Amino acid sequence: VVRPVCDRSGDPRVGEETAARVARRLLEEAEADGGRVGQGTGLLGLTLVQNALSGGAWTRPWPELLAVAGSCRHEEVRLRAWGTAVE
Repeated sequence: VVRPVCDRSGDPRVGEETAARVARRLLEEAEADGGRVGQGTGLLGLTLVQNALSGGAWTRPWPELLAVAGSCRHEEVRLRAWGTAVE
């Protein structure tokens, strides 16, 4: 689902700014929805962030977006974000 935006190598298939905007929006929507849809939305946003970071893009805005995911209301998203941070 996220490959059209940012593949696993961290190479954004759209501009980096657009990919970051999509990730931020997904994480915001996850905060607004405390249910399963919100959790899934948060995991999609986190996957975009993880893909960008896996390509070595530890530059702004990706670490900030990882921190946003790490404070998400959904435990699954938080745990995966913190796992990414310590890898």
